[in-house]
Parts: sequence; structure tokens; C-alpha cells
Amino acid sequence: MTEELNRLANNWFQKNWNEYFNEVSKNIAWGQMSEYASDLCIECYEAFMKQSDSRKHQMITDGRIMGFLLHCCSFQIRSGTSPFYNKYRKQRVGHIPDYYADNEGPGYEMDEINIDDYYGCMKKAMTDEGIGWYYSKILELKYIQNMTFKELENQYGICSATLRRDIKLALESVEKYCNHLN
Repeated sequence: MTEELNRLANNWFQKNWNEYFNEVSKNIAWGQMSEYASDLCIECYEAFMKQSDSRKHQMITDGRIMGFLLHCCSFQIRSGTSPFYNKYRKQRVGHIPDYYADNEGPGYEMDEINIDDYYGCMKKAMTDEGIGWYYSKILELKYIQNMTFKELENQYGICSATLRRDIKLALESVEKYCNHLN
């Protein structure tokens, strides 16, 4: 039954994905959050797939999948405890200092940080794995290969707010590592 149920669910999503996405992007994740509408749709698709087989079967036969998904999306974007809210919306509201941004327009001026001060120690922290592989990789891409946040976002599919936060945390880790060496 599970295989048949998954086939029915997949067929429903193939037929109705565009309608579902349009409804979410126009009425739930509108405005600044519209760029995350597809992530929100996927988050709620995953929530649907985690439901018990009997519940999924009931929603499919009763035609209530869309209602479930839209309710899930509405809850995810507005609830401070939801995974989507913590991953995306909370970051949109939080402050990310300008000196972690690219020079891509107003409000993205580079100031207050001089990577040259940490470059030697940063290279040592990256090779000694003193800051972790993920932080090493994003610092390498950003400051050694000189990729912009937009390029990183396009290549890896990570939103720029997350990248800026992670760069900030990586630089703080480098600073702690460097201070520990002295």
C-alpha cells in the first residue's frame, strides 16, 4: 500500500505543483519572502510526506492535500518555532553587519574589517582544520577565490543571508583560533 500511496501522492504533486506554488508565492510568502516560496513549498511537501500512511491516504481521497499544504505553509512562515521561520524569516529580520556584504549597492559598503590582518592565520586555521570544513570552504570561496555572495548563492543554492551569517561565524571562529595561537 505504501508504494501505491506514494505513487498517488507523486501524481497529485505533479499535476498540482504549479497551482500550489502560485498560491503560496502570491498569498502566503509574498513581499520580501517571495524569493523563498519554493523552499517553503518543499518544506511543506516534506511535512506531508512525513504524515502517516492512513492520514496521507485520507487527504488524497478527500481532496484535502491543498488545504493541508496551504495551512502548513501559513504556519511555517508565521510561527517562530517552525523550521522554515528559523531558517529564513528570522534571518531576514536579524541584522547582518554591512562589512560581511559584497559591494553590490546601497547598504553594502565594505568597512570595519581587514582580512589581511587575519589572512595568514586564516590559512593556518583552514589547513589545520581548526575552524571546520564548512567554514574553511566558504572562507576559501569568498576571500581566496574572491567569489561574491551572489555567485556563491547561485552556485550552491544557499541564500545570501545564510552565507553572510556563516561568513560572520567563520570569521569569529578564525579570530578565536588566532587568539588561541597567541
